[in-house]
Amino acid sequence: QKGYWLLLGTQEIAIKSLPNAILKACPEDRWIEIKGLSRPNVVRIVKSSLQTNFKKEIEPIENEFINKIFHITTGNPLHLRYVLGEIINSDEHLSTYLLDKIPPYKGDIQNYYKDIWRQLPDLAKTFCFAISALDFKLHKEQLIQLGSYLTPYPADVTKSFKEIKHLILLSELSGISVYHNSFMVFMKEQPELEDQKLLLYKNILKWLKHYKDENLKWSEHVKLEYYLGNPQPLLNLDKDWLITSYLECRDENQIQNLLDLATEAAFKSKDFKKVIFFGEISLRFKNRLY
Repeated sequence: QKGYWLLLGTQEIAIKSLPNAILKACPEDRWIEIKGLSRPNVVRIVKSSLQTNFKKEIEPIENEFINKIFHITTGNPLHLRYVLGEIINSDEHLSTYLLDKIPPYKGDIQNYYKDIWRQLPDLAKTFCFAISALDFKLHKEQLIQLGSYLTPYPADVTKSFKEIKHLILLSELSGISVYHNSFMVFMKEQPELEDQKLLLYKNILKWLKHYKDENLKWSEHVKLEYYLGNPQPLLNLDKDWLITSYLECRDENQIQNLLDLATEAAFKSKDFKKVIFFGEISLRFKNRLY
């Protein structure tokens, strides 16, 4: 339509997901690259972020320090956020030497993820997979408790969590999530994820048996059994389970998810009688009236 402008902003990683209609209406050679932050903007962000904790330390080296931050980030806002997070979480004395340990931007945030991934200890990687691969969001204390099932050394748990802290968001209500979707995409592309999942699911199952949150046990135990190759607990769900779960005010989205997963499990097990059963009650539950 003449005179109508539609502005779309996205990351390079999402380009392959754009529909053909957009690519046809706006070919790639007409795209406009959004440049990084200017040096004055980087200066303002660095000062406002570090003044509280590092005011005395940053004053003598301010120009040199900020110049180096601008050099390694080239003004990329996401990488700048990660760099500042690493500095704040490091507990080290503020210096330009500290910045030498932080991987530079190098034109694509995926390069930063690759560099930092090589530096992470195995337990920190497992924590990342736990945040990205599970059907529920862990809270900090849950992740720390889970860590005790993955290593006998408490110091390793603390260190590994600290290593990834700048990559995640912590919320008391909703739990831990990745700070930026591009890191989630990166983790799901790692070849070791599938092998890690099995180890992770086994240890989460052990952890759940001793964990006191009955709602979490109710929603996740049968899923984990299924993911580990045992579909029977899912296939044992019946009308009584559905009625009881609903009357006990269990999470309705979780009820729906479990019914849908049970349908999948029945299909993979070639139990077509249960495929029909779970498919029907799943549809009825989805279309319920209050």
